[in-house]
Amino acid sequence: MTELEFSIQRLRERRTLVMGIAALMIYFAHVYSYADLGTLGAFFTYANWGVDVFLLVSGFGIGHSIAKCPIARKFYWKRLVRVGVPYLILAVPFYFASDILVADQGDWGLFVLDVSTLSYWLLHRGAWYVSMLVPLYLLVPLVGSFCRRFGAPIVCIVATVLSAAVALFLKAAFTDAGLALNVANVFQRIPSFFTGYLLADRLISGKSRGGVSVKAAVLGSVLALLGWFLSRNTGCTSFMPALVIAFWVSAPQRLPFECFLEKLGKASLESYLLNIYVLALMRDAFGWAGIADYLIVTVISMVVALLLHHALERPLEHLVAMNPVRRTAV
Repeated sequence: MTELEFSIQRLRERRTLVMGIAALMIYFAHVYSYADLGTLGAFFTYANWGVDVFLLVSGFGIGHSIAKCPIARKFYWKRLVRVGVPYLILAVPFYFASDILVADQGDWGLFVLDVSTLSYWLLHRGAWYVSMLVPLYLLVPLVGSFCRRFGAPIVCIVATVLSAAVALFLKAAFTDAGLALNVANVFQRIPSFFTGYLLADRLISGKSRGGVSVKAAVLGSVLALLGWFLSRNTGCTSFMPALVIAFWVSAPQRLPFECFLEKLGKASLESYLLNIYVLALMRDAFGWAGIADYLIVTVISMVVALLLHHALERPLEHLVAMNPVRRTAV
């Protein structure tokens, strides 16, 4: 029988593995938007929880990062390198192909909007996850400052409640698609980020009480999923199943294909971007739209993502080490 260990420390040790599972979930989530699955389409929509898993482990990692080094400029530089460079390497050629080469009439204005990530907010298109990360990461140093002053539990709970309230208000006040609903779609996922941030604080402060038994983990999972089920129509409680998934994935001592999942977790950003970009290009330029086509797109994007991440790993490490903050230090 596989040994299980449910603890925040265990989640920290296997964070990359959890990201690999989340990446696979995102691949499944994109199936229903690419191919007609009939009644099965509703089942694949639940793979969207992978987004919340990503946000949870992102908040978890950033909670550690900002606690170790609260210098805002250093934080921004690292995120600019780790997220911005891979994004631009993939986004610029893709949007050039889709907005200029493939389009009936080249639109340089749309190209600028797409690359800048503004097109999600204004037109509901592009890599919305990256669009969300830009303002979220800009606010992280401020969040860290508030956490040091008022305590992470208070800040994270208040931020979660406010995010849910803003999302619910915008969805109730604006029924037509537009900027307001795009903002609402982002705000309703923010609780997952602050859930991870709070977990990191519990671990760093030594206030986590170690592991829990399998019985307690099962009971907690049932209650979390029940809470999500009762509140699912709000769209603001996906952090509950994300928390369940993250802890159950990190609990086993060993999983099948663990080495591959670790590598996919490290290349999760490239994986996500290539999946949506190759998917869109194949569909718009060549009319691909079916299960077999999607499997081909998935394999192509996964392989290229792993190769690209491997090629960028050392150069990005060197860029991070060239942090401009160090040059100004006295």
